Amino acid sequence: RDGSCVGYEQNAEGWVMLGRERDIQLPVVAYGELEASYGPVPLGGQPIRVEAGQTRGFCLFSSSWRGVVLRAKLGDRFEPGEVTDENEHLRLAAGLLPRNDQLYDDTMFTDVYSEDIANAFVGSIDYRVVP
Repeated sequence: RDGSCVGYEQNAEGWVMLGRERDIQLPVVAYGELEASYGPVPLGGQPIRVEAGQTRGFCLFSSSWRGVVLRAKLGDRFEPGEVTDENEHLRLAAGLLPRNDQLYDDTMFTDVYSEDIANAFVGSIDYRVVP
């Protein structure tokens, strides 16, 4: 979605589906694994363009109980929208976790586990800066 996802976790308006895949199996990464290997997330085969200074919100949702790996802050918690990782080109922020107790993808945007505790992305992002 254009703009931040904060405040839109329970509202489908403005979100655009970029990819969908059934029965995808991502690699399992163990806690503390030094050489983690992540699998690609299908996004429709097209790169996502983010202009300089632009904010984009992303939601990765899995109907599998193993789902997408998330990261919590040890001994504390991430606030929704708190910056978790950044470099000179990208800044990632924590987001709320959609509830998926029923194992159906139609539960997206209906409920979150906690409105006060956010989770951070785990994985790698392949990108290039285009002049």
